[in-house]
Amino acid sequence: MARQDTGLKLAAKDNARGSEGNGRTGGASASRGRSGKAGSRFTPKMKLIGGAIAAWSTVFGIAVWSASNNPLPNPRKGNPTAAKTSGVGKFEFKVLDTRILKGVKVDNLTVEELSGLTWDEDEGQLFAVSDKGRLFRFELPADGTLEKLKLLSGSQLRGIDNTRFAKGNANAEGLDGVNMRNGVKGDGELLMALEANTTLGRFNTAGRLRQQIPLPEALNDPSKFVAPERGLESVAMHPTLGLLTAPERPLTSNSKSVHTIYAATGRSFQIGKDVAGEADVKAIEVLADGRVMTLERFRSPDRTAYKIYLRVTSITSCKEGTHCPSSITEVVPLPSKDGNFEGLTRVGTDTFLMVSDDLIEDQRRTVFVLFRLNIKP
Repeated sequence: MARQDTGLKLAAKDNARGSEGNGRTGGASASRGRSGKAGSRFTPKMKLIGGAIAAWSTVFGIAVWSASNNPLPNPRKGNPTAAKTSGVGKFEFKVLDTRILKGVKVDNLTVEELSGLTWDEDEGQLFAVSDKGRLFRFELPADGTLEKLKLLSGSQLRGIDNTRFAKGNANAEGLDGVNMRNGVKGDGELLMALEANTTLGRFNTAGRLRQQIPLPEALNDPSKFVAPERGLESVAMHPTLGLLTAPERPLTSNSKSVHTIYAATGRSFQIGKDVAGEADVKAIEVLADGRVMTLERFRSPDRTAYKIYLRVTSITSCKEGTHCPSSITEVVPLPSKDGNFEGLTRVGTDTFLMVSDDLIEDQRRTVFVLFRLNIKP
């Protein structure tokens, strides 16, 4: 059995809600006082034992899977998932750690329905947005695992005039950071994709809108989206291509089996035409070498089961009007049929963090999965 988790301990009363400043106040801790040894940031030393039995504990309203003592059972019987390739290379998926939160609150806001993540390397912090228009800030120590995840603050997203968004207009789905890997503290900003009204914006780290970003021209016509709730759920900043985004599903003017990533510069990149071609694009992440990873989710017609795919695409060498070369693999982050993963961020050269949108086996809880993706030439 796993040793008992102490849960999220509420911080002192003087922990204030994030506001106009840099949003680095407030707090609740998920530390369990144990640290994983790692050779570099987010490389916990763990043994993945196929068929291990899950150990759960519930304290202070939080359910936790202790992955360090009782590793997540690997549906592949201990073998990493091998990719189906089409020109970029092969890669392997390996779960390193998991953390499940339930009923956790900070600054009077419940952590739920998380749909976007981004990692601030300069500050050692993780940002997450929710469908309910909330921004949460966590701390992940450089030598820690998800056991040391600390919830620091939460805030409601606000407009330029510092008023809260109207109900239904703050459905935050995609998230990325700017100036969060430049070695300078305090200058980071957030890029968000709001599915409501198909909006892209620059926010400060307290969740206040600073600037609405013009959409790529191809996305300016709302009638081309399959449905209002199938808008933009992803955004990323590429070092050479600039801002990237993609509709959750292909526009009505495009093939249903071909996804398109749009750049603010007007360029577009086609991906798909394989088993995941009709899956929804939930997140975009830029790799250290400039390639792009998309998190794609397929949901069964009866909405009872999900399949999660990761695709790596070399878009910088892709020609206009052609399908970009890519590798794709189905991954199984949890031994569960309905893991609704939507958020993705890179926390190391080959280490990533995913988060679910809160519905696992019909129970409301949030799941973080730390994994390594070994991408071979």
